[in-house]
Amino acid sequence: DQDCAPGEVCDLAVQQCVTACTPENQEVVCGAGLVCDERGRCVECTRDDDCGVGLHCNTETSRCQGENSCLTSRDCLPGQVCNPQTHQCTEPPPACISDEDCAEEMVCEVKTGRCVQAGCEPDLAEPNDSPGEAEPLAAGRTDDLRLCEGDIDWFSVTLVRGDRLMVIVQTDFLASQRFQTVLFDPAAEQVLQEDSLLIDYTVDSAGDYLLRTQTLDPRADYDLIVYVSRGIPCDDDDYEPNDDFTQAAVLDAGVHTGLAVCPRDEDWFVVERSPQQRLVVTMEHPAANGQLDLDLLAGDGRTLVDRSAGAGDTEVVTAAPGARTRFFVRVYGAPETQNGYQLTIELTEER
Repeated sequence: DQDCAPGEVCDLAVQQCVTACTPENQEVVCGAGLVCDERGRCVECTRDDDCGVGLHCNTETSRCQGENSCLTSRDCLPGQVCNPQTHQCTEPPPACISDEDCAEEMVCEVKTGRCVQAGCEPDLAEPNDSPGEAEPLAAGRTDDLRLCEGDIDWFSVTLVRGDRLMVIVQTDFLASQRFQTVLFDPAAEQVLQEDSLLIDYTVDSAGDYLLRTQTLDPRADYDLIVYVSRGIPCDDDDYEPNDDFTQAAVLDAGVHTGLAVCPRDEDWFVVERSPQQRLVVTMEHPAANGQLDLDLLAGDGRTLVDRSAGAGDTEVVTAAPGARTRFFVRVYGAPETQNGYQLTIELTEER
């Protein structure tokens, strides 16, 4: 008020000086339903007589209110909330545990215990339910995405050889374990990487790579953050795909060169021998470029026969003569490791 001229007060709502009211001019300055208080401001009430039947004047707010009237939950007693429809303080509704606890056309959001509107409105990227409908993504943020029940979202990212693509999914923490993000090759035939909320992959050829998101929840709201930077491409060897024992490539005795492990990749091979033969598998690689380890497994693909996981350039595993005639060879490293290597398979007769 000190910023205003004599006979004026500051209207904080509009931050302007307005004419101060008096008991004599309040009908003109304040209008119907308002009275003038001692500060020269137009208010709803200054005493209970200014309010209707069943209401009293709250002298702190200069508003008429009933016993349980409220504007926000801060106006209510501890343990009560303000109902925005009736502006009355009430007991908070109990947390729902199923849709049966909610009103018609409402469903229970179990993780919050709140009843929310039923139905799931699609996001603006729809329809993008197939590779052919994939929504183009550029580097940066894409917000306000939504997966409804049974929905799958497809996106495409244009990359050149050596581009490192990083995709971060932001969604409700409690829902992250039921969220799936998968990166496919441009033909949508090969899974390049799969995770819940993070993709980090360097491509070895140019193309429109495909990203698929889905959830096991009835609904998931999420955002995507896309980064594209320069990485080091990794060229697969001619034995791919051989990423588990069901895809193992057959190796004969001898030296096999030009092999490679790429990030989040492992190589599997199968070797046959006679019961009288000793099997020796030697792997050579430049460990300074990324450490690789070597396993020898029985014919079931699970039972470990020998392991070599040292810090040097050479790893060796061995199987003595015996009843087992079929073995799997597994070459692997840390998730981010990429390196070239060669394998030497030696079969020696022992009697």
